[in-house]
Amino acid sequence: RLSSLRLCRRLVGLKDGFYNRYMIQHDLLAPVITAFLKNGNRYYLINSAIIEMFEFISKSDVKDLVSYIVARHMDSLRSVSYTNTFSQLQLRYEQELDRKRLDQEKNLERMPTSLTSFVQASRRRRDPRDVDIEEEMYFYEDDEGDDALDPASAAAAAAAQQKTSPDNCPRTARHFPNYPP
Repeated sequence: RLSSLRLCRRLVGLKDGFYNRYMIQHDLLAPVITAFLKNGNRYYLINSAIIEMFEFISKSDVKDLVSYIVARHMDSLRSVSYTNTFSQLQLRYEQELDRKRLDQEKNLERMPTSLTSFVQASRRRRDPRDVDIEEEMYFYEDDEGDDALDPASAAAAAAAQQKTSPDNCPRTARHFPNYPP
């Protein structure tokens, strides 16, 4: 029993999220808590080691494990009155919930409440060097007159394109043999 407890303590001591999630997902602390409760109020080495592990979890503030222990096992651990370790875990858990609630309230306060406040929040002084979106879109639009080229100018444009293509350049083929056509 003690060797498995030592392994759990080492895993908790690593503070690695992967191991913590694995312990939570497979409920690996349930046998430890069962052994602790089965041992009762007697002062044994195993009780001291289990209490030390829970104190470490509380003091090092391993949030995942604290919330897991309080959510799943706090009902059975409330009966332990000779140590305040589990009440400290409960307090840590409540503090974390309060902190999350305050963060959510702050985020809600930062969000605009109406359309006018949203527009006011999104307005800012523009830098004259900023590119206007309408001007930028001009360069991505097709010209209406390009589609209706006469056949002579279309043939001249195709010939000019073919002269400048890398396939017709002897240096391209010589210097870049793997260049795709």
